[in-house]
Amino acid sequence: MQADLLKDESEEIADLLIGLTDARNTWGFGLRFLHLRNLKGHLWNHKRVYCI
Repeated sequence: MQADLLKDESEEIADLLIGLTDARNTWGFGLRFLHLRNLKGHLWNHKRVYCI
């Protein structure tokens, strides 16, 4: 059950990162992470987002 939740959350992170890449292709990882963290309010760790 826990693995399913992590898989769903990982897919959500991947979808958001792909969307940001399409919208803002000049942004690096740092700006994309800050956008998700500060503007969208997600509390994911930067290491987890980077891993995905």
